[in-house]
Amino acid sequence: MNAEGQPLISVIIPIYNAEPYLARCIESVTCQTYRNLEILLVNDGSTDGSLQICRAYEGLDRRVRLCVQENKGRVTARKTGVKISKGEYISFVDADDWIEKDMYEKIWKRIQQIGKRADIVAFGLIEEYGDRQIARRESVKTGFYEMASLDALKENILYAGYFFGFGMLPHLCDKVFKKEILLASGFMEMDSRLVYGEDAAAIFRMCLHSCAIQVLDITPYHYRQNNYTNGLKTLQVGQANFCRLFQEFQNSIVKCRHREIYERQIFFYFWFVLLLRQFENLQTDGSLFPFPESVLGKKIILYGAGGFGIEVYKYIKKVSCCEVVGWVDREYASEDKKELPLESPLNIYRQTFDYILIAVLNERTAGIIKEEFEKKGIPSEKIQYIAEKCLKGEKLPEWLTEYDEKNQYCDAGL
Repeated sequence: MNAEGQPLISVIIPIYNAEPYLARCIESVTCQTYRNLEILLVNDGSTDGSLQICRAYEGLDRRVRLCVQENKGRVTARKTGVKISKGEYISFVDADDWIEKDMYEKIWKRIQQIGKRADIVAFGLIEEYGDRQIARRESVKTGFYEMASLDALKENILYAGYFFGFGMLPHLCDKVFKKEILLASGFMEMDSRLVYGEDAAAIFRMCLHSCAIQVLDITPYHYRQNNYTNGLKTLQVGQANFCRLFQEFQNSIVKCRHREIYERQIFFYFWFVLLLRQFENLQTDGSLFPFPESVLGKKIILYGAGGFGIEVYKYIKKVSCCEVVGWVDREYASEDKKELPLESPLNIYRQTFDYILIAVLNERTAGIIKEEFEKKGIPSEKIQYIAEKCLKGEKLPEWLTEYDEKNQYCDAGL
């Protein structure tokens, strides 16, 4: 702690081939108005110019420490940073992102205003899409949670009560953690092979172990969205990763009371990520699960061109279970959508169709879109979207729930 009573915050930046973005990222941390930082650059076997950039900043700022390791993945790189960290608090920043210059100062001032120090301080972020931005905040209300209020928050960490809304955003980067709670949660024992969902698993663990969580209404973190979609290509995640991820979640609740509360959260979380990253593998005999069978063989307009919308579009085109007479999205003219065969939603009213399929996985957002169509005269029964009721009574795939690492029921080739 420095003379002003500010705790040392260890900022961990795992780095792998981030040369185009790395200087901006590091500078956004070194230029913070909150000065009591140690900045840990963990170069995870980069093969581009990232290491040279790291060395340059290490020479310019005594707070910067460089750790070089062979490529072992982001989870291991973060663990490495935690091992060598000296701070009371831990913050993670991804190498292709950046933070506003007063982020840590704002966080520290809010902590001082409350007068108590939480195990986790959570805030929002801004998703950066090149020519547009989307602000994301925690679904839970701003405030300080402990005792009964914290128990209620824990019931909604992964699932806010509707499909699919997070209670707590599933990112490590939009939170600051006490190092002691991070270690106590089992973060360092997490499966280092995870390449998707590892943030959500870590957040779940740490929230369950926390005695106090502070939620802020600020969005000082800028989260670059350049890794999830590229035209009709989306992030591909193998079944082996999901099997290991499921085991991580199960391991985190072994000793929990009221385990059924957390199992429900895990159930809906996995339906969300499986629909997003394993959509085609969930289908049988040309189905379009979990949309109703009544849409099969019909003329449809597909609404939505996020990751899920792209997966639905590709699958329909591949198996011809429906006829797509239009694919629309409000952001059809955006830079990140330019390679997709999209139209304006206004074109819906010029088309003949049987159904509109809203390919948006947030039930509340999809419901609002449906209401807008209804106000313009489209019958309710012609508009379909995925809601919690679509998945109640369903079971998660056996390949996920019956995975046995030793017997390799689900192996890395799946």
